[in-house]
Amino acid sequence: MAVETSEDVFNKWLTKKLETFEIEDDVLATYISSVITIDDVDTDKKKDVLKDIFQDMLQGADVEALSNEILDEWSECSGKSSNALEKERKYHFLCIL
Repeated sequence: MAVETSEDVFNKWLTKKLETFEIEDDVLATYISSVITIDDVDTDKKKDVLKDIFQDMLQGADVEALSNEILDEWSECSGKSSNALEKERKYHFLCIL
């Protein structure tokens, strides 16, 4: 069984998160992931792009909070957070069960 990368873990999380808003669009998830994973773009610009994406799609939703949550999750998954490795280990452990 191949080990999932942090990007794979994030993409699964993102897909599930978008589904909670009844967005089942793999192309959108891929686009969001590509924006988030670019290292040479600062976080504020990434957040602005996310807010622009969700502004019209999710009327009435807190797009600021959603954008922050997505960026925080990517930080954790990519190892920019101390909890990322532990989270990935737990995920793999649960997959084995």
